[in-house]
Amino acid sequence: MSLVTELYRSQIDRLPKSGNHIVAQSDDRSIVVYQAYRPAIGRFAAEHGYFGGEFKFEQLSIL
Repeated sequence: MSLVTELYRSQIDRLPKSGNHIVAQSDDRSIVVYQAYRPAIGRFAAEHGYFGGEFKFEQLSIL
């Protein structure tokens, strides 16, 4: 999948004004969902191939 990137501030007018929303892209084979993490969490995941270190499931928002 070739991801299309765009700055959040340029998307803001097209997103819902209230409630929760998910920013994602999809094609016929996959769905890619954007999730922001602190740099330390992202670095750990990139280096180890899994979430760990400062990452805690208890701090995730579940819709």
